[in-house]
Amino acid sequence: MANTPTPDPLSQLKDIHLPEAAGWWPLAWGWWLLFAIIFMVMAFLCYRWLRHVRRNRYRRLAAREAAALYQQYQQDNNAQSYLRQVNQLLRRTALAAYPRSSVARLSGQAWLSWLDSRMLTPLFMGSPGEVLLSGPYQISADIDPKYIHQLATQWIKKHS
Repeated sequence: MANTPTPDPLSQLKDIHLPEAAGWWPLAWGWWLLFAIIFMVMAFLCYRWLRHVRRNRYRRLAAREAAALYQQYQQDNNAQSYLRQVNQLLRRTALAAYPRSSVARLSGQAWLSWLDSRMLTPLFMGSPGEVLLSGPYQISADIDPKYIHQLATQWIKKHS
């Protein structure tokens, strides 16, 4: 008994069994929280965008109508009618955006001054924009219709 070879102890070891890889499902609570936060942010951004679109709908409609008025002027070349309709369009746009009590009573220089007060740079007072006051009542109004169209469109899009 003295010389019996002892087996190698390392050969008696069994292979290492690794655990199964962790599955991706079910998700941990942190992922659900992240998804909820992302969903709430997206819902909030959609709400803000829809509110912005609805609030500025009158601007898009007014700009479209201003373009139609300018096109009509180019066809019939009636300056008095064009100036009267542009003035009415500006007034309707202002009534859609501001309280009736602050817009409806305005006329003449006060109207142009009020339009200018809603812009960063004055557009109507002391410029060819003053033709909106007297142009509809003159037989041959000396106007630059393209400039009037630009004034009206700029005010519609950028008034505050």
